[in-house]
Amino acid sequence: ASPRRAGLRSVASAATTVPRRSVTTLAFAALSSTAAGADHAAAPDSYDLVMTCYLIKHGNDWVLWDAGLPKKYLPGPVVEGTFTTALDRTIADQLRDIGLRPEDITYVAVSHAHFDHAGQVNDFPNAT
Repeated sequence: ASPRRAGLRSVASAATTVPRRSVTTLAFAALSSTAAGADHAAAPDSYDLVMTCYLIKHGNDWVLWDAGLPKKYLPGPVVEGTFTTALDRTIADQLRDIGLRPEDITYVAVSHAHFDHAGQVNDFPNAT
């Protein structure tokens, strides 16, 4: 299946032209939890928490927002305590599907430093 694409809106204050931009959703992964202290601990089934990464094209730059799970979760699932974690494909593999390489990524930004958001951040050697 091809990656989903969503529009990105921005406001240009003094610019006469707005660079082309697009957003691509990457890195679907699942983290299931039945942790004893979780809000859903009384539920009979676990919940899948889906992690996503977003590839943003802005002008000539590619920005990766969040870097997904570490590759240690390939081919998954990996059970750690009450969590079962699975990763089907790396971000680099998904980039190749759309004609890009990790070296093409200009910037990598993570929303926060949890393992499921920063796991593949070192795979983008030219990014800042």
